Amino acid sequence: MNENSNARWTIAVSAAVIWVFAVYVAYYWAHKPFSGANLVIVPDIVVWLGLLLVATALGRLSRRWLDYSTLLEEIVFSAAMGLGALSLLTLGLGLVGLFYRWLFWLLFLVLAVVLYPQVRAIASRLREGPILPTGTGLNRILAIYLGFILILSFFQCLTPPIAWDSQVYHLTGPKLYRQAHLLPVDIDLPYLGFPSLLEMLFTAGLLLKGDVVAKLIHYTYGLLTLLALFAFARRYFNRKVAWLSMAILYSIPSLVLVSTWAYVDLGLIFYEFTAFYALMRWLEVRDKPFGSAQGRRWLALTAILCGLALGVKYTGVILPITLALIIASKLRPEGRRETGRALLLFGLLAIVVASPWYLKNFFSTGNPVYPFLFGGTYWDEFRAWWYSRAGTGLAFTAPWRLLIAPWEMTVLGIQGTENYDATIGPILLTVVPLLALVWRKIASEERRVIGYAFLVCLVQYLFWLYGVAQSALLIQTRLLFPIFALLALLAGYTVDKLAILTKRAFSLQWFVTTVLLLALGLNAVSSALHFISDSPLPYLAGFESKESYLTRHLGLYYTTVAHISENLPPSARILFLWEPRSYYCQRDCRPDALLDRFLHLTYLYPDADAIARAWAEAGVTHVLLYRLGMEVIVQAGFDPVTPRDLAIMQDLQARHLLPVGEWGNAYVLYEVIP
Repeated sequence: MNENSNARWTIAVSAAVIWVFAVYVAYYWAHKPFSGANLVIVPDIVVWLGLLLVATALGRLSRRWLDYSTLLEEIVFSAAMGLGALSLLTLGLGLVGLFYRWLFWLLFLVLAVVLYPQVRAIASRLREGPILPTGTGLNRILAIYLGFILILSFFQCLTPPIAWDSQVYHLTGPKLYRQAHLLPVDIDLPYLGFPSLLEMLFTAGLLLKGDVVAKLIHYTYGLLTLLALFAFARRYFNRKVAWLSMAILYSIPSLVLVSTWAYVDLGLIFYEFTAFYALMRWLEVRDKPFGSAQGRRWLALTAILCGLALGVKYTGVILPITLALIIASKLRPEGRRETGRALLLFGLLAIVVASPWYLKNFFSTGNPVYPFLFGGTYWDEFRAWWYSRAGTGLAFTAPWRLLIAPWEMTVLGIQGTENYDATIGPILLTVVPLLALVWRKIASEERRVIGYAFLVCLVQYLFWLYGVAQSALLIQTRLLFPIFALLALLAGYTVDKLAILTKRAFSLQWFVTTVLLLALGLNAVSSALHFISDSPLPYLAGFESKESYLTRHLGLYYTTVAHISENLPPSARILFLWEPRSYYCQRDCRPDALLDRFLHLTYLYPDADAIARAWAEAGVTHVLLYRLGMEVIVQAGFDPVTPRDLAIMQDLQARHLLPVGEWGNAYVLYEVIP
């Protein structure tokens, strides 16, 4: 009886389960809650997370040599070295012509399997407790602000890239490398000679999946910088300074915006800050003889991180010079021999780590710092002058403005305009000068750390100011971004130490903190409104196609290059005039990267016939003229477009260029007639 009862129960329950399952499957088959378009971005996120895990696990192999004091410190330095190692590996594969998707997936999976024990170890330690504890109400408010900004930024990373420099070279180079299966490629795009640590990671992202992975990689460097700030500030100061520093760094609107683009600025910020962090760790053990293992290792790590910074941008050279001066000053009492040994280790290791980028340039262009100093392929005196515009800076136009540059870049600076091309918010300018009020009252150990941070910022600021004095093209706040993490640290520390000045009648710390929170609140509101006005959600939800999104943001430019990609034969070679972007062009498009191509042609050749012959010899079949851009540049008067140049253009249009397509008053596509 019991057996029959159990059998009937099993049949009934099984039938019920099958019935429920059948109804739900049938219903949602007919009434799909989402389509494949809603999931198009998921693989990009998976690949990004996989790359980050593999890089961190690879870098974690260094923990056997370095005495990381916290899990957060371990994660930060492991990711720094792991991402650098992956970039150098990608460079090596490109130099031997192995940029193939199947190979990168094979390497990715092999590394994931080999490094799985390291990933498990990281996961195990993460379960021990929160790595970013808050504690106080103020810290929780700052954490909420940061989380809000980071979530909005993350969603913005998931859309197709539209940022200017991404389309000019940060992604154009990786696209060309992927198509050719190697690097370098023969194209007049001087920016591809710049150090390319992040671009190699972008190339790996494109080979594994797509350009959204590249955007997420740059976003990752922002996250890592925040983690490094927290680890550093908590180690040398306290938790409050850590949260304040992170919030202040991400109160800078342009920095947050750039973090969502496939740029390289956040990479340089990260490597410069972690190099400074490693040097401070070396100073902790300098009381021991230089021959001590930990002393050598932390100094070696400082050099490695400086070398990686030199692999991001040429301007990264300023930091190792500054840190070398700090090293020499601290070791001077120990004698020349000890100082020389330390500087030799530091300098040689930094050079070795940075050298692949410079050797690649030397063997491909004859100039290790192409295109600067020694010229090289596609470079001459005209282009050197054009790129630098020496004599157009503030020293020659308004010298007094050099004295108020911090005020101008803060108050007048606006993202996307000629006014410093960045919006940085009021907090840094408000708070950092207040450090002078508490300087004499802070502990000597803290003063040493803060003093070195201030010195690094001051040296880089003076280099930047010199550039601003020389060339109008360098009046950009973004070129100062590498020191913004240290400036945020100085600001966070200052807010915390203002408590020293508190009296019963008034608390300056309370006042400054209140205004700071108000600024953060206003920034959060502004970010939310910007997110709503240009929301990525319709695209991410599958309600808007990629083509529609790009057309909405890039306008006639995308319509034009889409027409070129769809209608011109694969053998076509299209020369761009006054249009530097070519990322979305799927033919052999030659961008006008420096906006100097036509004036360079009139510099090299006497007339329209000579230019047309040069185009024919170079295999150029079409010319895309950004007519509106040319007219704006002529009217602005900054670029020296002469009546002779315009006459040659008219002659070319009359006798050597046949219009085959026109888009509004913006773009004209010509077929070249030799």
